[in-house]
Amino acid sequence: MALDAAQYDLRATLVPFVARVLHYGESRSYSPGPWPLPVGHPELYFEDDVEGLKAVLPQGVLYAFCTTASGWAKRPVLVGAEAWSSAPRLARLWEVSAGFQLHFTPQSVLLAEGVFNVVARWPRDHQKHPRYRDHTPDKEIARLTALTLPSMGDAAFAYWLLTGVWSEIDPTPAPGRVRLHGDKFLPVLTHFGRMHPLLDLRYGPTWGWTPQPPAEGVLAGTLESFISGPLRGVLPWWMAHALEHWRSLKDAVWEGGHTHLIALRTGQAERLERWIKAICATGWLHLLLPIVEHLAWEQQQLVQLGAQEVRRMATRGEVPAGDTTSSRWLASAAVARIDLEFRDQRQAERFAAREAWARLLAVGGVLHDAWVQVMRVHPVDRDAHQAWFASTWAQRDLGALTDQLAEIARGIEGRLG
Repeated sequence: MALDAAQYDLRATLVPFVARVLHYGESRSYSPGPWPLPVGHPELYFEDDVEGLKAVLPQGVLYAFCTTASGWAKRPVLVGAEAWSSAPRLARLWEVSAGFQLHFTPQSVLLAEGVFNVVARWPRDHQKHPRYRDHTPDKEIARLTALTLPSMGDAAFAYWLLTGVWSEIDPTPAPGRVRLHGDKFLPVLTHFGRMHPLLDLRYGPTWGWTPQPPAEGVLAGTLESFISGPLRGVLPWWMAHALEHWRSLKDAVWEGGHTHLIALRTGQAERLERWIKAICATGWLHLLLPIVEHLAWEQQQLVQLGAQEVRRMATRGEVPAGDTTSSRWLASAAVARIDLEFRDQRQAERFAAREAWARLLAVGGVLHDAWVQVMRVHPVDRDAHQAWFASTWAQRDLGALTDQLAEIARGIEGRLG
């Protein structure tokens, strides 16, 4: 049935929705209207609508990279066609992403239309709406999960659009938040999370997805092919943004019980291990730095936890024994926190939580193994990426970080060595 284009002012609905999400990201909530917006009807777009999207998509995605992902901040990067002959630079995102061509296919428009309908204000009697038959949850899900994101622009847009509205359709929201549609659209989140490496890195530890790369499109293939692909230039900032979400979970990790902590910590460890191994396999070793930064943050959280344990003991009139800044003390503080939070659980369940936390910290050992491999190459024979990594390791004293994390992990797990 033909639709009347005059009934759908896309310039006043879809275009500003996309612009707001790309500009504000997850700092805002979104419930656009009216619902539903027809999906897959190019005849509804007037010339102004098309021009609006042509302007908003590339500008909005670049804005998200440069602002939300802190692309303005200088990061150490390796620049070149091949890692072995690359040149180290300290640069901003736009200075090293010349090959990042934002081409968008019609799938970006279909994604925008579909996500608009998911988060839109559904009328109370939406099942009586004359177009409900074409926009049931099952049909909306089928359209969205058919998308494969065939271009770099599509993949980047999907990340920023979905991270911006994630809390609107997340069926496991923070305490006190009202679910918009319950778990109706869980298959949509699962689909994009499994196929998009950065969405998987950001949300996968919470959701427990098993990554399943699509059969075609820019995201197809292994993680190694993704890292070596055309999106590599923006990955240092993109990875940092994805991992930043983990830090927002520092309090929520205790709210879901010991099973939630185990799943979260295990998922985090698995993904960091997988990324480290893929990065080492491709040679683009500068991509290890966002992971190093997160592990350093985990270390600082343990230091704060140790200080909290000192204060807690003081309120009981107890005096800490030994050095309260040592790895041994930090490990005992972590164990004390687990025992306190999960005091109603059996010892075996608390020990499983300790093992999961220790595994995350032990990821530093995977980094250390990467350094060992580089150091086995004589300095004269090292390629550019290896020489850079050896120098960076020494300058940042990463050996001290990984050694301490290993010691704390052994202490949490209760191992002697």
